[in-house]
Amino acid sequence: MWFPIETAKGVVTNGVWEVDFGPFNENRVLEWITLQGPSSSVCTVFLDTILLDTTARGDFNRADYFVGIPIAHGRLLRLVWNVSTGIQPIVSVGMTDGNAFDGYGETPHY
Repeated sequence: MWFPIETAKGVVTNGVWEVDFGPFNENRVLEWITLQGPSSSVCTVFLDTILLDTTARGDFNRADYFVGIPIAHGRLLRLVWNVSTGIQPIVSVGMTDGNAFDGYGETPHY
């Protein structure tokens, strides 16, 4: 099952732009991230404080996780830019419950 797409805007935290999603009430699987942010910036993705991903382009980028990244309930997905200047970042995420629809019914997503 797909959860509704979530979108959030950045706030300046500890001198850098940050966008947080969660903590979640149920287990989820992160399928994709789309972001826009300040030009000439870098964005790093964390699960709580665990490094998951980074991109050299924090101004405009997309990540597709074909296997998906499990996020247990109570965990926090955090995106952090290396700057606090420029345009306010905006991020959208697509998540499922770990099952993908195959056209015939729900099948496990691995």
